[in-house]
Amino acid sequence: MPFSLKPGKKVPPLAGTTLFSDNSRDPWLKQTGIYISPGVDLEKGVVNIVLWFHGFYVGGIEALLSTDRSAVRGQASSSGKNVVLVAPYLGLGGAGDKSTFSVKDLKGNWGERFLNQVLAALAGLRSSGETVGIGRLFIACHSAGGQAMRAVVGTLGGFKGKLAECWGFDCLYTTGRDSEGPHPERDDANFWNKWLRGEDGRPLFIFFGKSTVPQSVKLNLLGRGLATDMGARRDPRDPQEVDKLTVRLGIDDPRMIDSLMGLQDLLPTTEPDKRPPPDPKFAQRAAENLVRKVEWPKTDDELMAMHYQIAKDHFLERLKGAGL
Repeated sequence: MPFSLKPGKKVPPLAGTTLFSDNSRDPWLKQTGIYISPGVDLEKGVVNIVLWFHGFYVGGIEALLSTDRSAVRGQASSSGKNVVLVAPYLGLGGAGDKSTFSVKDLKGNWGERFLNQVLAALAGLRSSGETVGIGRLFIACHSAGGQAMRAVVGTLGGFKGKLAECWGFDCLYTTGRDSEGPHPERDDANFWNKWLRGEDGRPLFIFFGKSTVPQSVKLNLLGRGLATDMGARRDPRDPQEVDKLTVRLGIDDPRMIDSLMGLQDLLPTTEPDKRPPPDPKFAQRAAENLVRKVEWPKTDDELMAMHYQIAKDHFLERLKGAGL
């Protein structure tokens, strides 16, 4: 059977089935780990798939489903939902000159081709060997994996209609600005705002921490029609909100995000015939307000722990809340 799977060598046991791509027959597009939760019945021929894109500091595909601090396999198990977790390995990031992390090949119809490989492998696990289809597809990412989620949503081909939701955990980094000046089209917040407003848009959930505040705040404001793609303030009397978007602080804070961003002061009320003065740094000011008001962890180790806790907590939250 093409696109076969094999057990891992050093993966702790967990209820369900954990397997890894085997290139001894047909080569997989990426090394891949697959976790089939206990309630999944492949004999029914249809499965719900969660496609997970990891960030930096993952030493290999088995580590992604065992020792990585995002603990995605454990969260999928704890959710009690009948899902197939599919995690392609993007390489080791954050290793300086030895870094292998890359999403450059995630283009064209990569998503469609990859999912066809996954389904062919799952068919090989059925007693009949018959094909397996997708019921609902969810794409999730953590940290630098946001680059992959952004790339793959446009490569799903025939599976585009199966996409139900996208979930991002502390993942919006690209500002669309470099030494050459502003490039709004490269900006993460601008990309997702445009995608949500297009015909392919699906519900998008973003949970953010300190390292991704600027782009997460900007996406919140863009989605509500309060900011332009350059981060300036729009006329608040014509918000042009988009639905299907949730952007939340990924750590506990009793205050509403509008209060943390200081919108009451940044969006002053005016007389009907007067517009508020232009504010080209509107999104930036909102982000700075939020950073200042939140009580963040003090040390780098504590911030990194928070970074992974956001992925663990809210991945489990979405698995439970997605109607699976």
